[in-house]
Amino acid sequence: MRASGTQLRVPVDRPGLDDLDAFGQLVLDDLWSGVLRDSRYVSKELWQQALGADPDNDPRYTDESQPVPPDLAEKIVTLAKTGRQCRRWMPSVNRWRLLPRRA
Repeated sequence: MRASGTQLRVPVDRPGLDDLDAFGQLVLDDLWSGVLRDSRYVSKELWQQALGADPDNDPRYTDESQPVPPDLAEKIVTLAKTGRQCRRWMPSVNRWRLLPRRA
């Protein structure tokens, strides 16, 4: 990592890094938080739903040095799944509405 010039987000002197499993969990938390904060995968509108406020003013969204808290991550994923299911269902509802009405 250092040779690539990529900034390390996990400090080397962070407690618990002598345990490979703990280190792996830190890396996974960072990666998952990055995915949740990436607007290509999770919209800011969904974050606003989850937070109940503007995400740009909330450090849980803006502070990339900290992982997204697990309870918030779970809420975001649940909202995203619900939205995806609704998007799959809505075209069939719209087709149904376009059918001619019987007298």
